[in-house]
Amino acid sequence: MTDYRRYCSVAGITNRDMVEALREKYPKYGKPTQSMVCDPEGYAVQLLPEAEELLISRFGSAPGLSKKPPRNHANKHKPLRLYVRINAVLKERLESVKTRLHFATDQDMIEAALWQFCDKYADPSLRLSLRSNPFQVAQPNVPP
Repeated sequence: MTDYRRYCSVAGITNRDMVEALREKYPKYGKPTQSMVCDPEGYAVQLLPEAEELLISRFGSAPGLSKKPPRNHANKHKPLRLYVRINAVLKERLESVKTRLHFATDQDMIEAALWQFCDKYADPSLRLSLRSNPFQVAQPNVPP
Protein backbone atom coordinates (compact mmCIF):
# COMPACT_ATOMS: atom_id res chain seq x y z
CA MET A 1 0.00 0.00 0.00
CA THR A 2 1.20 3.48 -0.77
CA ASP A 3 2.32 5.54 2.22
CA TYR A 4 2.40 9.19 1.15
CA ARG A 5 3.47 10.47 4.57
CA ARG A 6 6.52 8.24 4.45
CA TYR A 7 7.26 9.38 0.91
CA CYS A 8 7.11 13.03 2.00
CA SER A 9 9.38 12.49 5.01
CA VAL A 10 11.97 10.44 3.11
CA ALA A 11 11.94 12.69 0.03
CA GLY A 12 12.18 15.77 2.25
CA ILE A 13 9.08 17.52 0.92
CA THR A 14 6.16 19.09 2.72
CA ASN A 15 2.45 18.65 2.08
CA ARG A 16 2.49 22.13 0.57
CA ASP A 17 5.18 21.11 -1.95
CA MET A 18 3.13 18.08 -2.90
CA VAL A 19 -0.05 20.15 -3.33
CA GLU A 20 1.76 22.71 -5.50
CA ALA A 21 3.28 20.00 -7.69
CA LEU A 22 -0.02 18.24 -8.22
CA ARG A 23 -2.00 21.44 -8.72
CA GLU A 24 -0.14 22.07 -11.98
CA LYS A 25 -1.81 19.07 -13.59
CA TYR A 26 -4.86 18.80 -11.30
CA PRO A 27 -6.07 22.38 -10.58
CA LYS A 28 -8.69 21.32 -8.00
CA TYR A 29 -6.19 19.38 -5.90
CA GLY A 30 -5.84 21.16 -2.58
CA LYS A 31 -5.10 20.82 1.12
CA PRO A 32 -8.34 18.92 1.95
CA THR A 33 -7.61 16.36 -0.75
CA GLN A 34 -4.02 16.11 0.47
CA SER A 35 -5.26 15.39 4.00
CA MET A 36 -7.49 12.59 2.68
CA VAL A 37 -4.65 11.13 0.62
CA CYS A 38 -2.36 11.08 3.66
CA ASP A 39 -5.00 9.20 5.73
CA PRO A 40 -5.90 6.16 3.60
CA GLU A 41 -7.43 4.22 6.50
CA GLY A 42 -9.91 7.01 7.17
CA TYR A 43 -10.80 7.99 3.61
CA ALA A 44 -9.59 5.25 1.21
CA VAL A 45 -8.29 7.91 -1.20
CA GLN A 46 -5.11 7.52 -3.18
CA LEU A 47 -3.46 9.27 -6.08
CA LEU A 48 -3.78 8.20 -9.68
CA PRO A 49 -0.71 6.44 -11.13
CA GLU A 50 -0.12 9.49 -13.36
CA ALA A 51 -0.08 11.74 -10.28
CA GLU A 52 2.41 9.45 -8.54
CA GLU A 53 4.61 9.50 -11.65
CA LEU A 54 4.43 13.30 -11.60
CA LEU A 55 5.65 13.32 -7.98
CA ILE A 56 8.47 10.91 -8.81
CA SER A 57 9.57 13.01 -11.77
CA ARG A 58 9.45 16.19 -9.67
CA PHE A 59 10.89 15.01 -6.34
CA GLY A 60 12.51 11.68 -7.17
CA SER A 61 11.75 8.16 -6.10
CA ALA A 62 11.60 7.29 -2.42
CA PRO A 63 10.11 4.57 -0.23
CA GLY A 64 6.39 5.04 0.27
CA LEU A 65 5.35 5.03 -3.37
CA SER A 66 5.15 1.35 -4.16
CA LYS A 67 4.87 0.32 -7.76
CA LYS A 68 3.27 -3.11 -7.95
CA PRO A 69 3.56 -4.91 -11.26
CA PRO A 70 0.20 -5.68 -12.84
CA ARG A 71 -1.11 -9.15 -12.08
CA ASN A 72 -0.58 -11.64 -14.84
CA HIS A 73 -3.56 -13.98 -14.82
CA ALA A 74 -1.96 -16.20 -17.46
CA ASN A 75 0.50 -17.53 -14.87
CA LYS A 76 -2.19 -19.09 -12.73
CA HIS A 77 -2.18 -22.85 -12.39
CA LYS A 78 -5.97 -22.94 -12.77
CA PRO A 79 -7.01 -19.79 -14.65
CA LEU A 80 -10.67 -20.70 -15.27
CA ARG A 81 -13.53 -20.28 -12.81
CA LEU A 82 -16.78 -22.10 -12.33
CA TYR A 83 -19.43 -20.54 -10.10
CA VAL A 84 -22.21 -22.56 -8.53
CA ARG A 85 -25.09 -21.34 -6.37
CA ILE A 86 -26.69 -23.87 -4.06
CA ASN A 87 -29.29 -23.83 -1.31
CA ALA A 88 -28.62 -24.40 2.39
CA VAL A 89 -29.81 -28.04 2.41
CA LEU A 90 -27.40 -29.05 -0.36
CA LYS A 91 -24.57 -27.12 1.32
CA GLU A 92 -25.11 -29.06 4.57
CA ARG A 93 -25.08 -32.35 2.69
CA LEU A 94 -21.91 -31.37 0.84
CA GLU A 95 -20.23 -30.40 4.11
CA SER A 96 -21.03 -33.80 5.64
CA VAL A 97 -19.70 -35.58 2.53
CA LYS A 98 -16.57 -33.41 2.56
CA THR A 99 -15.93 -34.29 6.19
CA ARG A 100 -16.64 -38.00 5.73
CA LEU A 101 -14.37 -38.27 2.67
CA HIS A 102 -11.62 -36.14 4.25
CA PHE A 103 -11.48 -33.37 1.68
CA ALA A 104 -9.67 -30.28 2.91
CA THR A 105 -11.60 -27.76 0.81
CA ASP A 106 -14.76 -27.45 -1.23
CA GLN A 107 -12.52 -26.87 -4.26
CA ASP A 108 -10.85 -30.28 -3.86
CA MET A 109 -14.17 -32.06 -3.40
CA ILE A 110 -15.85 -30.43 -6.39
CA GLU A 111 -12.81 -31.04 -8.61
CA ALA A 112 -12.77 -34.73 -7.67
CA ALA A 113 -16.49 -35.00 -8.40
CA LEU A 114 -16.03 -33.29 -11.77
CA TRP A 115 -13.14 -35.60 -12.67
CA GLN A 116 -15.27 -38.64 -11.84
CA PHE A 117 -18.16 -37.24 -13.86
CA CYS A 118 -15.91 -36.58 -16.85
CA ASP A 119 -14.32 -40.04 -16.59
CA LYS A 120 -17.75 -41.62 -16.62
CA TYR A 121 -19.53 -39.54 -19.27
CA ALA A 122 -16.87 -37.94 -21.46
CA ASP A 123 -16.24 -38.98 -25.04
CA PRO A 124 -13.86 -42.01 -25.00
CA SER A 125 -11.41 -40.18 -27.28
CA LEU A 126 -11.04 -37.48 -24.60
CA ARG A 127 -10.49 -39.85 -21.69
CA LEU A 128 -6.75 -40.08 -22.30
CA SER A 129 -6.32 -36.35 -21.75
CA LEU A 130 -8.52 -36.50 -18.65
CA ARG A 131 -6.39 -39.23 -17.05
CA SER A 132 -3.93 -36.59 -15.89
CA ASN A 133 -6.22 -36.15 -12.89
CA PRO A 134 -4.06 -35.08 -9.94
CA PHE A 135 -6.91 -35.69 -7.49
CA GLN A 136 -8.09 -39.05 -6.34
CA VAL A 137 -11.37 -39.47 -4.52
CA ALA A 138 -10.82 -40.60 -0.96
CA GLN A 139 -12.65 -43.74 -0.01
CA PRO A 140 -15.04 -43.34 2.93
CA ASN A 141 -14.08 -45.02 6.16
CA VAL A 142 -17.22 -47.06 6.54
CA PRO A 143 -17.01 -50.09 8.83
CA PRO A 144 -18.22 -53.34 7.21
